[in-house]
Amino acid sequence: MNTMKKQRTKLLLTLLMICILSCVLPQSVLADSARLKFSAKTSGSGNKIKVKRVTYDKNSDYEDRESLRPAELEVDFSSRVTWKRGAKVTVKDNKGKTYRAFLTDKDSDECDINIYNLKEGRTYTITINGIKKRGTTGYRKLTIKASVPAPKPKSQKVKVKKIEIDDEDNEIEVSFASKVDWKRNAKISSIKDNTGKTCKGYLIDIDDDECELYIPNMRNGRTYTVQLSGIKARGASSYGTVTFKVHVPSWSQIS
Repeated sequence: MNTMKKQRTKLLLTLLMICILSCVLPQSVLADSARLKFSAKTSGSGNKIKVKRVTYDKNSDYEDRESLRPAELEVDFSSRVTWKRGAKVTVKDNKGKTYRAFLTDKDSDECDINIYNLKEGRTYTITINGIKKRGTTGYRKLTIKASVPAPKPKSQKVKVKKIEIDDEDNEIEVSFASKVDWKRNAKISSIKDNTGKTCKGYLIDIDDDECELYIPNMRNGRTYTVQLSGIKARGASSYGTVTFKVHVPSWSQIS
């Protein structure tokens, strides 16, 4: 009896987990998608095919330039549509470049378009041949112009996230808020304490998100202003400096 009860409990927990995932996953997918600004035009007169929205999937090649996966646009229609067996799509950007593209998942109210080597910051003319509003005669040509926004520029500043002090070994570990790059001759360009005294210091280890410093004879209760040179935020165009303060606790603060 105990074994059967455990099995029922395990089954109920599994079903509960499936229900939770079925609710959460669609929201995650939507969070990784972006609606695009667009305009749509149907060839001929009357029986217009109305486009409700155009959505770009951020999990596609657009985010990962080295990936061979195509970018994906989802086109949702305001009314039911019918597809011709040989319906096709062509894609061209505002610079006149043509892209390899395919229609996939052609449903009665939406379709997906896979586009290879999509570039951000461009406007695309997407032409679908072989589509019509359901219940009408004659297939049409639907032309959609959609703008894929350029990514927001990354911060050019190096920001310090956390500082840890080992006053016994006179070492300081500095963690950065984002990835950084180092120049070959990166170094500590200056150190001054709160009395105005200039101190020596050495950059003993560097990584893409942290570094370690050695300052001989650090004194408890002093605050040191440290400047590093030859560092930049990853993606920034040039190297620069970052300045931060390090407070070494006094003996009373330690105790």
